[in-house]
Amino acid sequence: MSRLHTLRAGSARTAELAAAIRAAADDPSIAVVRLKLLYTRNDRPYRAVIAYDADCWQLGLPRDAAEIIDMLVRGRRPDIDWVFDHDWHLDTGLLRRSPGVTDNGYIPQDDKCFGGTDPVFLITDARTTSPAATAPRSAA
Repeated sequence: MSRLHTLRAGSARTAELAAAIRAAADDPSIAVVRLKLLYTRNDRPYRAVIAYDADCWQLGLPRDAAEIIDMLVRGRRPDIDWVFDHDWHLDTGLLRRSPGVTDNGYIPQDDKCFGGTDPVFLITDARTTSPAATAPRSAA
């Protein structure tokens, strides 16, 4: 299979996933979905999906739509370490780690951007649980 054919197939799969996400939420204005791992007061983990439009405003999602979107995105990329929060940009198909608490884009409504890691997304080892263990090392 040629590289061009592979790129075209990838674009079609990305468009299909974006259409499926927008259909599940019944909202064509979704631009980014943020998949988060949150904890209850009893330290029990649960998954949350937050949707944003292109102007960085949060959109409401019904619980069933959030669960479907979660399964769609995580099912598409089983190689990703989902312990960390990730942003999926529907129009470009870009998946990257969400910004941290001190980073620009952590609250997109305030910062008017999504922030996050560099667009080049590196696969992380699923056994790694510490963000410091997978942080890029600076060249000193």
